[in-house]
Amino acid sequence: MMVAGFLVMAVLVMVMVLLEARPRGPRLYGAIKVVASLWFCVLGAVVIPDLPTAPLARPLFLGALALSFVGDVLLIPKGHKRVFLAGLVAFLLAHVMFIPAFVARGVDVTIVLGAAVVIAGPAAITVRWLRPHVKGPMLGAVAAYVVVICAMLATACGAVGEGLHSNDGVTPALLVGAIAFWCSDLFVARQRFVAPGFSNRLFGLPLYFFAQLGLIAGFQ
Repeated sequence: MMVAGFLVMAVLVMVMVLLEARPRGPRLYGAIKVVASLWFCVLGAVVIPDLPTAPLARPLFLGALALSFVGDVLLIPKGHKRVFLAGLVAFLLAHVMFIPAFVARGVDVTIVLGAAVVIAGPAAITVRWLRPHVKGPMLGAVAAYVVVICAMLATACGAVGEGLHSNDGVTPALLVGAIAFWCSDLFVARQRFVAPGFSNRLFGLPLYFFAQLGLIAGFQ
């Protein structure tokens, strides 16, 4: 099922990238993006089973995917600061919900703390990079987002560390997805605040959608 999921997503992402390369109607791009986002939500609901040993893990994870879908829809319109901020909040909440979903599957706290120390450096560099380009209340929202996604990435490291010693834990694909998600957000930030351009979408779109599939593959 996951192989089919990756193939379908590859087609949808390719179409989105082609539309971004030669824009021919934002409505078509928006519609395909909605379909792609719905696809990872449906795929997650189908392939992730109920987990008797962690009953909250599945609903939390699916809730995070649903919030990501909301964020995707809100980021489709261009030039609307309030809508963009609402999309940012939706993604922030999605990352917040991923954290307890990972914890419910089991995490190695030592690895979480160690990863947090390592990630703190790139996080500080990212905030410093964005600070001259982000004004007003948006700066606080962006800083909070950076902290939360870094916390999600550190928790994913801990979950994978624990999963390597458990028959019922997550797999390394989860960490691949979390890293890809982190990287895709850098391209979103670059597009929105620093240097808009096609290259951001060329790399950011595939990273984001395949990040979701990586998270699903690792969590199931």
